[in-house]
Amino acid sequence: MESNKKLESAILGILSAIDDGDLVPLWNSFCSETSQTGRSVYSSDDFNDIMREQRLSPLGLVVLGQMSEGFRPGCLFFRFNEDDCLQSFDSISEPESGVNLEEMAEWMIRSENPLENKEIGAVLKAFSALYEIGTADHSDGGADHES
Repeated sequence: MESNKKLESAILGILSAIDDGDLVPLWNSFCSETSQTGRSVYSSDDFNDIMREQRLSPLGLVVLGQMSEGFRPGCLFFRFNEDDCLQSFDSISEPESGVNLEEMAEWMIRSENPLENKEIGAVLKAFSALYEIGTADHSDGGADHES
């Protein structure tokens, strides 16, 4: 649908303009809402806290570090990759981050959930007023419209 493409483009524009430090919690909320917490991203400032939550001993950290070829301690962010090894990166736009803004935007449209981002919430509300979008229950029984 043309209207959904315009909406997706608007949301992607907003997401792309968000600073990486502010985008990480938004991405992690998306991961939590979609039961994909294994895709979460962390700030390197939180490294020690995350490792304690993982209950890794100092020796466990050394082993994990040796297994994690893609981990560089000086990077701004890290995540656990598909093999549960550490992957680090300096920008959410790097492929190593695993962050997929298109996937997040599509989910926001389908679920009509802005993840507490006021700007995206306003865009969803404005488009919803113009077009019936998403898959939410329409109590008036209306059908989705294409334009």
